[in-house]
Amino acid sequence: MRLATDGNTEILEMFWHPELIGPPTDVAPPLLVYADLMATTDGRNIEAAKEVYERFLEPIVHQP
Repeated sequence: MRLATDGNTEILEMFWHPELIGPPTDVAPPLLVYADLMATTDGRNIEAAKEVYERFLEPIVHQP
């Protein structure tokens, strides 16, 4: 992570149960990452959100 000299950084403690999302347990759940990225208006974040969705969420959403 690189801090922007003109920005704010907020570090939160884990508020989810890592055993419910499976490995790896040292990162935020993909749905949380996706939602956080989509909440911005930055085009790069939106593109990253699409990647997260396609790689991690789409397979779950389209399970039979």
